[in-house]
Amino acid sequence: MKELILEPEDLQSLIDDFKEKNDAVSEIKYELDTIAQLRCFDKYNECITAFNELIGSFTEYADKDRESVQAIKAKWFGMDKEIGIKTIGQASWDMAKEFMNH
Repeated sequence: MKELILEPEDLQSLIDDFKEKNDAVSEIKYELDTIAQLRCFDKYNECITAFNELIGSFTEYADKDRESVQAIKAKWFGMDKEIGIKTIGQASWDMAKEFMNH
């Protein structure tokens, strides 16, 4: 089994870095200036339009991923605070009760 250790400050910097990179990707947009309407240009224009739509979808999903990680981090901090205010005896008793209930 792999062990995952996250430091809160490191996690936030990763989230911020991800947002910066995602913002940079979301700004990518290609345009085609056509002088003559030829079939190959029309096809090329379709590809550019599809690519721009793909960038929009990627940005949308990446934003949702970032928001999910933020929510996980917030819940994690809440749990750490809840555990941190308990004594070892209280935490052990709570774990024993939880075990007996399942």
